[in-house]
Parts: sequence; structure tokens; C-alpha cells
Amino acid sequence: MLDRAPAQSSTNVQSNTQFTFTFNIDTGGTLVLDFDANPALYVAVNTLNLIGALAQANTGASFALTSTNGTSVRWTPDGIKGNAFSSCLGVTSCTENNDDESLNNTVGLPGGNPVSVGISDARSGNDLGVSDFGITIAGLQEGSYSLTLAATSSVNVVQRVPEPGVLSLLGAGLAGFGLIRRRKSRKS
Repeated sequence: MLDRAPAQSSTNVQSNTQFTFTFNIDTGGTLVLDFDANPALYVAVNTLNLIGALAQANTGASFALTSTNGTSVRWTPDGIKGNAFSSCLGVTSCTENNDDESLNNTVGLPGGNPVSVGISDARSGNDLGVSDFGITIAGLQEGSYSLTLAATSSVNVVQRVPEPGVLSLLGAGLAGFGLIRRRKSRKS
């Protein structure tokens, strides 16, 4: 007996964005970073009933401030004010002023047809709109600094392809519809 495993196809689309600002501080100072963003994810599966599919979307964002003088500040907005600094070295304080939504999310769907889910997206029914984000870093020392934003977004879709026997039945059914339509057009 021949054991058949279902076939599948997979698509992954990923976007990586990174930009860096460099600047010098001659005397001590404070850096205030304040911006608005709408972290939106939306995933939907709507395939033929013969095909199962899984879908997942991800976003990720982080900020890093580094200096030749040993400063290392890392901030990953997670939607929980006061919780997102993984590093705050070489400065007197790191304060999270606003962190209204997480910029690091994953949404996924199990197989189904049709199904959808979203985070902060009008199509998902829970759109929060634009959210506020901001930090204050006090006690910057003299030196050369780099502020880097790194952001990633990705979508992954996996489809299970029907077995050849199912495809043959589908093809025969479509051919039958074609013959019936051809006979009707001859009679007219």
C-alpha cells in the first residue's frame, strides 16, 4: 500500500527596515524621542474548501542608542508603560513616556475557510488608531552617538495542496460542466 503525504506550498514575505542617526554631544544633555504610529496587522484565509491554509503576520520594532563613551540604551515598545528598556547603561535615567500599543506583535490563523483576525486594524473590529510612543534619556555624556531604528514585518502563508485524486475529481467535474454548457449552446 502506498502511503501518501499531503503536499504543501509556503510563501514568506519579509521586510526589514533600519535607519541610523548619528550625532555628537559636546556637553551633557537629554534625548527626547516622541512619535505616533499605528501598528496594524491583518491576516485572512479564504481558499477553496478543498485546500487548507495557515497564515501568520508579524511586526517588530526596537530602538538602540549607543556611543563611543559606553552608552547603551535599548528600547522595544511593548504596550506596557515602564517595561520596555532592556538596557540603560551610561546615562542617569531612561524614562518611557508613552507606550500605548506594542510594536512587536504576531497574529496567526489555524486552517479554516474563511477566517480572519487583526490587531489595531479597522477590518478586525478593534482599531485603536494612531498611538503615542516616547522616551526620555537623561544624563547623556560627551561623545559620538548613533540612534538606530530596526523594524521588521513579515507574512507567512502555508497551503496544503489536495492529493492528485481529489484534483482529478475536480478536473472531471469541471470538464463535465464544460460539456453540458457546450451541448446547451449547440441547441440554441
